[in-house]
Amino acid sequence: MDNTGHKALFRDYYTKNMGEFYKSFQISINDYRYNYDIYWGEPDAIFDARDIKEKLPLAVTIISRRKSDPNNRIYLHKEIDAKSRIFEMIVVHEIGHLWLHDIVGFNNPTTNSVMDEVESESWADYFSYCFLVRHRKGMDLKGFLNILLEATEVQRKLYRNDERVEIEDKFSQRISAFEIFENRINDQLKNQIDFIIQMKRAIDITLDALGDIFR
Repeated sequence: MDNTGHKALFRDYYTKNMGEFYKSFQISINDYRYNYDIYWGEPDAIFDARDIKEKLPLAVTIISRRKSDPNNRIYLHKEIDAKSRIFEMIVVHEIGHLWLHDIVGFNNPTTNSVMDEVESESWADYFSYCFLVRHRKGMDLKGFLNILLEATEVQRKLYRNDERVEIEDKFSQRISAFEIFENRINDQLKNQIDFIIQMKRAIDITLDALGDIFR
């Protein structure tokens, strides 16, 4: 199926509320209310073929574009177990993408702020990391890197990809890239870089409003 055909399939899947519902949640900041749903979905419906081949995705986020659309939604690969250690990391990573779009305003049609895919992935990981540090006793950078490593093992099992060397490189790059990113954020906070201070404050405000959605 080409990309256009998959987009139509995915939109139909989303607007008809197909998949398995997990929960809804709301983020309330001042007078703004952001409503979201989380579902499990069939991988062939929620991921396009190129993403499956190149990214081995575990989840995807869809932004509503019409007033008649359901809430913005996170779709998880149907085999992701809610009892697994990586479940919370994956969900909050996707919330991080929603945070970038809805609350901070990156890649939102109502703003002129643009962030590329690599940077947005790093910020979504960082958002997830901040959530786990706040809510899970003993979580630190090493622990988070171990969770990222566990997520790569799940990707291998779900997709049984034979391109071992290329995939290993991508996995190791993501883990080392996050460690570099987190160290960079810490250095920039110490050096009082305005943009980073504002981003960290936006994370903290959002996490205050979000609370521990898994409790």
